Amino acid sequence: MFIRIAFVEIHYVAIILSIFALFATTILVVFKTAIVYRGGILLYAKGSFKNLKEALKI
Repeated sequence: MFIRIAFVEIHYVAIILSIFALFATTILVVFKTAIVYRGGILLYAKGSFKNLKEALKI
């Protein structure tokens, strides 16, 4: 998007939507990671990749 902004005239709506999508995706990934951390590390205390599926169920 930064390259497009530099070379092409883009509506402000497209810029705002791309920034919103970036923030929304970041927040979603942080919450999903917190769930996996809580389920996989804190509850099982092993933290292996086998427990990832079980951690996502919690």
